[in-house]
Parts: sequence; C-alpha cells; structure tokens
Amino acid sequence: MSAAPKGRPLRLPPLARLPPLGRGSPAGDALRGGGEAGAVAPQNRLIQIFRDHWEPFKQFYPHLVNKDIEVNVQKMMACGLLANGYAEYRCRCGHIKRVPFSCKSRFCLRCARVYIDKWVAKMKETVFAKVKHRHIILTVPGSLC
Repeated sequence: MSAAPKGRPLRLPPLARLPPLGRGSPAGDALRGGGEAGAVAPQNRLIQIFRDHWEPFKQFYPHLVNKDIEVNVQKMMACGLLANGYAEYRCRCGHIKRVPFSCKSRFCLRCARVYIDKWVAKMKETVFAKVKHRHIILTVPGSLC
C-alpha cells in the first residue's frame, strides 16, 4: 500500500456512531436477518465499518486502493452472506440451521484467523518439533516497575 502524497496529511472522513450489535438490539437483529436469503450471519463490527465507509474512502483516497485490495475487501464484506451459499443442517425435530460459507479473504478477521491457526500448527509440527528448548522474553512497561 502506498503512503499519502508528501505534504498532504492522511485524513479519513469521520465515522458515524455505530449501533450496538448484541442479541436483541435492532442493529444486531437486522444483521442476522432471521434466515432470509441475503441475511448476514456474523456480528463483525469491522465488516460493518467497511460496508458503511468503503465507498467514501475509495473516492477520497483512490491512490491507496489497488486491485488486490479491492478484491479482498469485497470478499470480506460479502463474508457470511447466505446469498453467497451456505451449508444447511436439519434436525429430526424440524429445526433448520444455515451456516454461510466463508470468504477466505486475508482482510477478514474470522477467515484470516483460521489461516493463521493452521500456519501456526504447521510451524509447531515442522520447525519447533526439532527445537529442544525455547527462549521467551517478557517485557514490562517502565511505568509498572
């Protein structure tokens, strides 16, 4: 990602106050959507921020957005939409649970977390399996000493 042009500070448009996303809140219930085909499953505030402010950001700073970033942001904003496909689980009692497919974007906190966890597990098996000891350094801020 390139930096802002020299002499021009990077200033983002102000963010609107975000409504709470918990269960029972109007915003949270609207995002979950109650099983509609286009409903959003996750309670992800980052995705909500991008949905609300991505287009104005691109208009304000087009020089900071390349094709790769645009593709990954679009995938992240579509993460968890039932309209993009889902797995459906049915219980004998008739209950139906729909689980939306993930986006696998590097910008999505939920999907990137899965990738990072797999990478860490692989490193433990390959690199750290041969190490007999580990050196860990913990630091304490000076204000706490």
